[in-house]
Amino acid sequence: MTAEDILTDAATRGINAGRSRGFQNDVMMGLRAFGKSLAANMAQDDVAGVMVTAGVIRGGKMLGSGVVLTLQDRVLVGWMQGMLKKPFIATIPLSSISSVERKVKPAGGRMARATPALAVQAADAWELLCSSEVPQDAPLYGMLAGLLGGSLDPKDLPPVE
Repeated sequence: MTAEDILTDAATRGINAGRSRGFQNDVMMGLRAFGKSLAANMAQDDVAGVMVTAGVIRGGKMLGSGVVLTLQDRVLVGWMQGMLKKPFIATIPLSSISSVERKVKPAGGRMARATPALAVQAADAWELLCSSEVPQDAPLYGMLAGLLGGSLDPKDLPPVE
């Protein structure tokens, strides 16, 4: 598969699991904004997991809005930063992740609604603020947490239709 095929499969799987029209639009915009940068960090033998949009926090510092792409052995986290909105991509080996905790950030500050989040402990502490467009009971959060935590393998996910 090409990197573009892998990205399309992961984005489609994320959209289907998110069950939200607003989230679908967010993921498609994320794919356009980060697709080339993500593809540059992929190989043809990668196995697609899921791609989602997220606010990215590392070590307690908000880095910006971005995307999360899970693959068979790593997760790619992308965010935009700076006046030119340059995309940055961090690679986190799944083997370095020691814990994944599902949370809900309460409304307040810049967040108008309660927002589902995942706290990921690896070499750095990451917090991924998921889309408030996605219902909290959507299968997306369990799938993403399972892929990040290693209890779910992308090879075991159903094929994208």
